[in-house]
Amino acid sequence: MLLGFLHKRVLILLCSFLLVTESSFAQKALEDSIFLHRRLALAAKNPDDKQAHNRIMMTFLSRYLGAVSLSELPQWKDIKLLPLPDQRGALVSWLLPIDADQNEYYGYLVLRSEGINRLISLQDGERFDVRLENEQLSPTQWPGAVYYDLMPTREKEVWFLLGYRSKDRLLDHKIIEVLSLKNGTPLFGQPIIEHGKNAKYRRIFTFPSDQIFPLVFDKERQQIVFQRLVPDDNAYAGNYLFYHVNKSFDAYRWEKKKWRLQLDVPALMPERKKEP
Repeated sequence: MLLGFLHKRVLILLCSFLLVTESSFAQKALEDSIFLHRRLALAAKNPDDKQAHNRIMMTFLSRYLGAVSLSELPQWKDIKLLPLPDQRGALVSWLLPIDADQNEYYGYLVLRSEGINRLISLQDGERFDVRLENEQLSPTQWPGAVYYDLMPTREKEVWFLLGYRSKDRLLDHKIIEVLSLKNGTPLFGQPIIEHGKNAKYRRIFTFPSDQIFPLVFDKERQQIVFQRLVPDDNAYAGNYLFYHVNKSFDAYRWEKKKWRLQLDVPALMPERKKEP
């Protein structure tokens, strides 16, 4: 009787081990396929080949994200995976360089509900200019970016993001973004960023590619700190090719459910996340 019981226990443990091993093997195989086609996409010389390998990579990536535990998201170099708090989901983003003056942006929003990972594809709206600061956008109009940091709010379905976008070989962008869910549908942008008498849905900073422009969350003080961008000469105001960072630091501070601009904050930058 005891021997039979022990045999059953051994069989159960062995089956459990095989299932875990099989699951781990499948996950590792998916990761290897993702990395392989990511490298092939980056190495390809022809734009069609780049996009073809990127599409294959997305097939493996969607399968991976549909099955992976959101409590154990890996840290990858070329694809940014940011977990949402409380294992609500994850935000995944990456860029595909086509040539020196063109990049394509891709992403997924993964939402966890009733034990299932639901994937929402983020489609770059391609139009990217300062007018986007005044618009709320859907996943099909996504203002493509690679997000490198996320800060939760007291609202369970609102998150603040910091992102990077390369315009071309001369100009880059940094972005303060707001992600929210409305009845399970994601929206990008909310009019909560103070700008004079008005409020912006997101904040876009444009600067020369040869400039280092820090934009970081100071989560302890509930603020977003950045170095001030100024034109080389007043005659160049609005022409961002001729802008540079000076020694002043400004911040958006979270007060009364809005990001309010604070000028000349102490230059104590919090620890910087590694940016793309």
